[in-house]
Amino acid sequence: VTAVQDMTQGASIRAVQAMVDYAMSGAMSAGTLSLYAAEGVQTVSFLTAGDGRVCPVCESDEAGNPYALSDAPPCPEHVGCRCVLDSADPLPLSAFSDFLANAA
Repeated sequence: VTAVQDMTQGASIRAVQAMVDYAMSGAMSAGTLSLYAAEGVQTVSFLTAGDGRVCPVCESDEAGNPYALSDAPPCPEHVGCRCVLDSADPLPLSAFSDFLANAA
């Protein structure tokens, strides 16, 4: 945070925060899709927050569900996007085996 404040010379860092959130959301979505692919998931659903702040692009993406894993819309679609990609296929318990093995 100090380095970013030094770089922005004390100016508002909202734009930096927004871009970091956008990059982190994209990385988490890519990781989720990798897990789904590794577990044999074939289709995903684009899920919005379901409230009045959902943009028309995301509403359209949700209306097009389900998607083949390789044809899913990008997630996040835009800065500030709150949408996620969810497995439309049952996710096997094996997807969580490493987590569960270390949960003790």
